[in-house]
Amino acid sequence: MKRVVLAISILLSICVFTSPIKLVLIWHHHQPLYKIPGSDRYMMPWVRAHGVNDYPYMADLVDGYLKRGRVTFNIVPSLLIQIEDYLRGSIDEYQRLSLKPEGELTPEERRFIIDHFFDINPRFVNSHPRYRELMEKKVRGETFTDRDILDLKVCWNLYWINVDYINSDPKLKALMEKDRNYTREDLEYVLKKHMELLESIVPKYEKLLKEGKIELITSPKYHPIIPILLEKGWESDAFGQIKSGLDYFERVFKIRPSGMWPPEEAVSMKSADLFAKAGIEWIVTDETILEKSGVDTSDKRNLFRPYWLETDHGSLVVFFRDTDLSNRISFEYSQMSAEDAVEDFINTLHEYQKLNDDGDLVVTVALDGENAWEHYPNNGNDFRKLLYERLSSDPLIELVTPSEYVKRYGVKAELKILATGSWAGGELDTWIGEKEEDQAWERLARAREVLLKVLDSLDPSTRELALDVLYAAEGSDWFWWYGADQDAGNNEILFDMQFKKLLVKMYELAGYSRAEIPSYLFVPNKKPVSPDRGAVRKLDYSLDGKLSENEKSVAFYSDERDGGILRGFFVGRGDNSVYISVILERPARDYLGQSVKVQVYMDSPRAKLFNSRTKYSPETPTPLGFALSNMVSVNLKTWSKRRKVSIFKANGKDKWILTTGKVSG
Repeated sequence: MKRVVLAISILLSICVFTSPIKLVLIWHHHQPLYKIPGSDRYMMPWVRAHGVNDYPYMADLVDGYLKRGRVTFNIVPSLLIQIEDYLRGSIDEYQRLSLKPEGELTPEERRFIIDHFFDINPRFVNSHPRYRELMEKKVRGETFTDRDILDLKVCWNLYWINVDYINSDPKLKALMEKDRNYTREDLEYVLKKHMELLESIVPKYEKLLKEGKIELITSPKYHPIIPILLEKGWESDAFGQIKSGLDYFERVFKIRPSGMWPPEEAVSMKSADLFAKAGIEWIVTDETILEKSGVDTSDKRNLFRPYWLETDHGSLVVFFRDTDLSNRISFEYSQMSAEDAVEDFINTLHEYQKLNDDGDLVVTVALDGENAWEHYPNNGNDFRKLLYERLSSDPLIELVTPSEYVKRYGVKAELKILATGSWAGGELDTWIGEKEEDQAWERLARAREVLLKVLDSLDPSTRELALDVLYAAEGSDWFWWYGADQDAGNNEILFDMQFKKLLVKMYELAGYSRAEIPSYLFVPNKKPVSPDRGAVRKLDYSLDGKLSENEKSVAFYSDERDGGILRGFFVGRGDNSVYISVILERPARDYLGQSVKVQVYMDSPRAKLFNSRTKYSPETPTPLGFALSNMVSVNLKTWSKRRKVSIFKANGKDKWILTTGKVSG
C-alpha cells in the first residue's frame, strides 16, 4: 500500500512540474493612412510593399507550420482600409511611376525614382548584381538611362515580394534569375502579382479564423496615442477612434473582437475606462507599465499572469508582454542563425516553465508582424517556420490566445491602477515633448478647432469625411517620425507632408480658401543641419565686426552654394540672444554699394504667424526646411549711408511686414 501511495505521489509531482507554460503570441499589423480620405491617390507604398511580403505570408505560416495551438493577430483598421482601396483601383505614387513609360517621365519623376526605388533593406540590393550595380551608379552620381530606370522599377517591385512567393512562381523566379534587361511585360507581370497577393490577405485570415487557428483583434481606427488625446481633452476623438475602429473591423470580418491592441501599447487609467466602455474585454501593453503600476516584475510570476482592472465602465483584463523576449524577436534574433535564435527562444520558455507550479502562468510576446523580417537572413522565413514547428511539438509550451486563456483559467490578480505609458520605455516622449512633435500637436489642435466649429453644420457624408481626416491626422506615426529621437531616412519629407496635407484638408472642409490656410502647412520640414565644427555655445560677444578666437569656438556652418558669395557662418548665444556672424567670399566692405543683401530667416516658438515663402520667392516656396516667422536683412548697397538692420515679421499669408531695428558695430 505504501508503494502505491509513493508511486502516485511521484506521478503527481511529475505532472505538476511538466505542466506546460502558456504562451500568448500576438502579431501586430499596422500602417498609417497614406492618402487623404476621399482621395484614391497614395503617396507612399508601404501597404502594398508589406502586403506582398508579410501580411499574406504570416497567415500562410500559421496555416502550414503551426500544428498545435493558436496565435493572435491584431489588424489595424487603417491597414484594412488601404488594402480595400488598392483592390478598388487606388494606386500609390511608386506604382504610378512604375507604370509610366520611361520616355514620358519628367526630370522630377526620374529623380524621384532614383531617390526612392532603393527604399528597401540594403541586403536585398546587395544580394542581386543588377540592383547593386544600379545603387553604385547612383552613389557615383551617374546619369540613369531608360534601360536603367526600367530595371530599377522591376527590381524594387520584384524584391519586395516575399522570396518564397518568388520561388514558388516560375515566372517570378525566372525574372529573379534573369537579373537585368527587363521588359515592360516583366514589370506588368510583377505588378499583377502584387494585386493577387493583396487580394489574398483578408480571405487567408478569414480562413484561419473559421478553422479556429487564430484570434483576431484590432486597434482604434487610425492608431492614435489614446492617452495623449485624453490629456488634451479630446475624449470624444479618443472614443470615436475606438468605436469606429471596432465598427470597421466588424464590417470586414463579421465579428466583434474581444481584445484590442492600444496603439503603441500606450495606456492610462482613462484610456482603460474607454476600452471598457466600448465593450473590450482585454488589452495588451508592456511590462514596464506593470512596473510603473506598482507591481514587482523582478519576480517573473507577477509578469506571467493577466490582471483585471476595475474602471467606471466595468472590469478590463490587461496582459503585459515580456519586453525582453519580444525585443529579441524584433531586434536580436536577426543577427543569429534561425536554429540558434529559435533554440534561445525555446530554452528561455523552458526556464520560465520551471516557475509554473500552479500550471496557469502565461508568457505574453507581442510585437510588429512586418518590420523585423527584412533584417533577418532570408527575410526571416527560416526563423518563422522553425519557430512554429518547435512550438507545435514542444510538450512544455502551449500556445493559447488571450480570450482562450481567460476562459480556461480566469483572472486571479487585481490591478489597483494602470500607469500611463507605452512600450517605449514606459513613456510617451517618443510622440510628444520635442519641438517638432509639440509643434505638430499645436498645429493639429488649431486645425481641429477650426473644423469642429463647422462640424455640426456639414451634411452627414461630409461630416463623416471630416472626422476621418481628423482621426487620420491623429495617428501615432506622424508624431513618431518628428523630432531627433527617430529617423525616417529618405522618407522624412514624405511623412511630414502627408501629415500636413491632412491638416490642409481639415481647413478646406471648414471652408477655408488656399490663401486663408496657414502657410506653414505647405513647407516641408527638414532635419536641422549639424555644424561643421563646434556647438551653439554660450559666450560673451563684442559687437565690433571682428571675431576673436574664442568667439570662433562656437558652431560653424560652411555654405558655398550662394554663387560663391556666402562662405559660411558662426552661431552662438548669449543670455537672451542668438549671435550670427556671416562670412562672405570677400570682406564686407568690398560689397558696399553693390546690390547685395544678407538675410537670415528664423522661426520662433512664440510666433503665431508663419510664411512659407522668403521675401524674394513670391511664386513658389523656398524649401528652407521650417516655417518662417522672422527675417533680418542687411542691405550692403545702402549700408554706408544707413547703418540699419531691417527686421521683418511674417503675416501668415506669405507677406513680410517691416519693423525697425538698430545694430551697433
